[in-house]
Amino acid sequence: MSTDSSLADKLAGVQRVLRKEYAKKHATPWVIAYSGGKDSTLLLHLVWELLLALPAAQRRRKVFIVSNDTLVESPLVIDHLKNSLNTINKAAAKQKLPIESHLTTPNLDQSFWVNVIGKGYIPPTRNFRWCTDRLKIIPTNTLLKKLVIEHSKVILLIGSRLSESQNRKRAMLKHGVTADTMNKHGSIDDCLMFSPLADLTNDDVWTLLMQRKPPWGGSHRRLITLYKNAGGGECPLVISKDDAPSCGSSSPRFGCWTCTVVEKDKSMQGSIAAGHKDEEMLEALLDFRNWLTELRADKA
Repeated sequence: MSTDSSLADKLAGVQRVLRKEYAKKHATPWVIAYSGGKDSTLLLHLVWELLLALPAAQRRRKVFIVSNDTLVESPLVIDHLKNSLNTINKAAAKQKLPIESHLTTPNLDQSFWVNVIGKGYIPPTRNFRWCTDRLKIIPTNTLLKKLVIEHSKVILLIGSRLSESQNRKRAMLKHGVTADTMNKHGSIDDCLMFSPLADLTNDDVWTLLMQRKPPWGGSHRRLITLYKNAGGGECPLVISKDDAPSCGSSSPRFGCWTCTVVEKDKSMQGSIAAGHKDEEMLEALLDFRNWLTELRADKA
């Protein structure tokens, strides 16, 4: 079997799983965890195509897009995310699709600078990663709980894949996550989790994105360029503490420009080396981030 036919079979399998789940005779809404990265973009792309293929009368179930802004996101990432959401909102309204997006932010008293300057927390470390819970998990889960109250139950679609990393694979296998099963959310009752992309590889994801234009308009070129220049991956939208290791991993990742969990911000360095148009601003942010790391190490 050729690589193309294998990928075609995989794609058909994902589409079949999505159609079967959406066609069930209940009104439980879908919630798509959307970081703007490659996996969540492909997931949203396939869900959008599914809705477009259905007659209007069969689009009975609402689809919520949930994204997160920590307020200290890399300018490269947050600009891409906000531009994407703006385009998505306009296209959903024009195409009359039951899609609604939400961008969460941390409460002021839980924000990065209030914790560091106001409360005296040290910049985050691998052993004291206080940021993930306050900046990502709490804001996102607050919205999920609100949606559960409003709709009795929700199904959270995430772009997790077995081939992402060994840590991700172990976590997914531990919890019995497959492409066609529902799993309970770790802390939110009446929230089920669904990972339809589980069996796709990195190459599968990139091939599908490069071959297909987003149904909300434009192209995936900006996303591809973002990854190419930075040489990294995204810090996904984190919904539980099991996902926390995604921040501060050894591989280059987009995320908070203030992240001091990693030794070096390789994605920011990569964008600067690639000659990004805002090179001077990125260099200033990188210098400040490095100063935070030095300040944390200074015991004087």
